[in-house]
Amino acid sequence: MDAARTDASTGLLNEAGFRERATAEAYRARRYERTLTVACIEVDGFRALTSRFGRATGEALVRSMAHTLAGRIRASERSPVVA
Repeated sequence: MDAARTDASTGLLNEAGFRERATAEAYRARRYERTLTVACIEVDGFRALTSRFGRATGEALVRSMAHTLAGRIRASERSPVVA
């Protein structure tokens, strides 16, 4: 994995990695005339959780959510970062 494109704590794409991947996927969708879906998930109370239990707990929650969601997406369509 490229350290410049992933978050060291969670192993997930960081903003730079996301932008690069999103751009590539948008071009691919256009090229093959396919739809592209992007989901944004907000976790209510996340800030309070990290304030109360610490950053490590918040990062563990983010990792757990990412891996749970990746398990619900076809392998051919998910990011290799959360495979």
